[in-house]
Amino acid sequence: MRTKIVYVIVSTDDDFYLEQALISLHSLRIHNREAIVEIVTDADTFSSLKGPRAEIKKYTNNIITVNTPADYTNMQRSRVLKTGLRQYVTGDYLFIDCDTIICSKLDGIDTFDCEIGLVADLNQPLPLHDKLILERCKQVGLNDAEGKPYFNSGIMLVKDTPNTHRFYDKWQKNWEESVRLGVNFDQMALCKTNIEEGLPIAELPATWNCQIKNYNSAVNIDKALIIHYYTGKKWAFIQEMMYRRVKECGAIDHVTAQFLANPQPIAYTLVSMQEEKAYELLTSHISSTFYNLPPLYRILEKASRLFQAPLISLIKAIRK
Repeated sequence: MRTKIVYVIVSTDDDFYLEQALISLHSLRIHNREAIVEIVTDADTFSSLKGPRAEIKKYTNNIITVNTPADYTNMQRSRVLKTGLRQYVTGDYLFIDCDTIICSKLDGIDTFDCEIGLVADLNQPLPLHDKLILERCKQVGLNDAEGKPYFNSGIMLVKDTPNTHRFYDKWQKNWEESVRLGVNFDQMALCKTNIEEGLPIAELPATWNCQIKNYNSAVNIDKALIIHYYTGKKWAFIQEMMYRRVKECGAIDHVTAQFLANPQPIAYTLVSMQEEKAYELLTSHISSTFYNLPPLYRILEKASRLFQAPLISLIKAIRK
């Protein structure tokens, strides 16, 4: 695999962002042991990588430390590193957000000849018509975004060319301007930059960034190379269960490692049911069925799709 893998991590001991990254990196190494992995971080985060927090160093080949503005929030620090990434990393790279699970080998990324490649936001058709996002685009000074491509910046293939360096320079300037206008998100500035630069971003297949924010955006989860599960409020309690376990262990524990070895079935089940049912699933004996009797679990999972019924209901019916 010629293309580097790059993560941006900004974290303190009071959050779960480091544990989130550790989970992604562990899943990456299951399938991509030979990949060159670099982390770009700020000085405060780097100085905190001691004791249990130093575990993440075992998964990486290089850590690049960058000074960030002292008055920035941690969210803004992560965004300024992300939008400035091209100047810190040499060579071609695949940027991967921390809230991800890698499901397969990623060496196929070397076959794409585009200079910048991303997946459509929410795995939907590229033309932008979402009213909320259009309003945010207007906030950052982009009034003609409707009908233009709108990408998700969680997974980005970026070649090391003069064009991509210029793109990133403009992207960071557009993001800094959007912050002044009250929008910290980087995707609106990315969309604006793509339009201003003549639409240089190429669309990658949805399997490279399978976004499971909702059921409709998770239709390709069984073929996903990378699952992008987000850290929104809806699944926060589920994520916290896993993150807290990793934080307490200081490493990937046995239960988490089992899940990361084959994440698609449970991820599909979680996104296709109501929040309360998902919690019931994770705290029931169904997880044991998944780990100890995979063939039975696959049969039940397929039945869940066929009958459009939550998996947990099928398990209960069988037990009765």
